[in-house]
Amino acid sequence: MIVPTYNRAALLAETVRSVLSQTDPHLECLVIDDGSTDDTEARCHRWAETDPRLIYHRLETKGGAQRARNRGVELARGDYFCFLDSDDLLHPDKIRRQIALFEQDPSLDLVVCQTAYFHRTPGDSNLAFNRLDPPYLERFLANDNPWATAAPLWKRAFFERVGPWDETLPVEQDYDQNLRSACLEPRVGTLPEALVFYRTHEGPRLVDVSIQLRLRSHPKILSSAERALRGRDTLTPQRQELIAARSYYLAYGQAKCRDLLQAFSSWGASLRLYGSVRKRVIALFLGPPSLLAIALFGPHRPKVFWVTRRVAQRLGLPAPRKNPPPQIRLEEVGAPLTPSFLAPFEEQIKLV
Repeated sequence: MIVPTYNRAALLAETVRSVLSQTDPHLECLVIDDGSTDDTEARCHRWAETDPRLIYHRLETKGGAQRARNRGVELARGDYFCFLDSDDLLHPDKIRRQIALFEQDPSLDLVVCQTAYFHRTPGDSNLAFNRLDPPYLERFLANDNPWATAAPLWKRAFFERVGPWDETLPVEQDYDQNLRSACLEPRVGTLPEALVFYRTHEGPRLVDVSIQLRLRSHPKILSSAERALRGRDTLTPQRQELIAARSYYLAYGQAKCRDLLQAFSSWGASLRLYGSVRKRVIALFLGPPSLLAIALFGPHRPKVFWVTRRVAQRLGLPAPRKNPPPQIRLEEVGAPLTPSFLAPFEEQIKLV
C-alpha cells in the first residue's frame, strides 16, 4: 500500500489504521512524506515502532503526490500494490478480496472495486463514485471515469508496462495513469462491493485554479493517449471521435479561462481528429467565433458559454460526459452499505 501525504497528520492516522487493519496479513504500508511541516514524521515513527508493516520515507525535495507514488513503487517489495490518498479509507477486506480474485484468474492485470463517498465516517453517504461497467478505455476517453485512484489493486508486472506516474503534470495524474493503462487494454477483474471510501471535504476550495490546471493538463494527456493508440494500431474511429470531441469542448473551457492560445490549439486538434467531413466543417466554422465570444463575454456572462455549447451539440457535435459523473446511489450498483458491512470499521486497531 503506497500512501503519499503532505501535512495531513490527523487524517493520516485514520488512513493508516484502515491499512493496518486489513484482513490480509501479507502487506506493507509505505507512507511517503512530501515534506510535511506538521507532526506527520513523529507520528509515523511512533506507529512504526508498534507495527513494523508501516514504513515511513520522507522525500528530500517536495515533488507532489506523483513523485511520492513513484518513490513508493521503487521501495515496494510486493507483487501487487495500491495507491491510497492520505485522507481516504479502506474496508478491512479490500486487499484480501482483490488478491483472491487474482488467485482465481492469474491472467488479470488489475482488480478494481466500487468506491463510496463519505464525509466524516463511512456510511454517512450512500453515493458511489461511478459504475464499473466496460468498455473502460472508451469511458476514460469520454471523461466518464469508472473508478477512483484507490480502487485498483495493480499487478506489478502490468504497472511496469504502463510506466511511472507523470511527474510533469500539475493535476489529473490519476486520470493520466488510468487512461494510459486503459490504452493497453488490460484484463480487469471487478468487485461490486464498496471497499474504498473517498472523503469529501467542506469549506472553500481553489476551484478556479484547479479548473485552469486541468484544462492545461488534459490536452497533453489526450495527446499521449492518441500516440499510444496509434502506436498499437488500436485507434478505432470511435476512439478517435471521442478524443476529437474532448479536444473541441476543452477549447471552450480554455476560452472561458481566456487561454486563447491553448483554446485554438485544442480546436485545431479536433479538426484533425474528427472523422466525418460534416463534423469538421461544423467545427471549422463554428469554433473560432464561439471561442472568441466565450473569451470576451463568458467569464462575466456564463450563459454565453452554455449557449455556444448547446448550439454545437444541436448542430451535431456531441459533448463528452462531465466529470464527476451524475450522482449514483450505492444501491444502484449493487453495493449497499449495510450495518454488518460497516461493522469492521468499529473494530479497527487504534493508533496513538
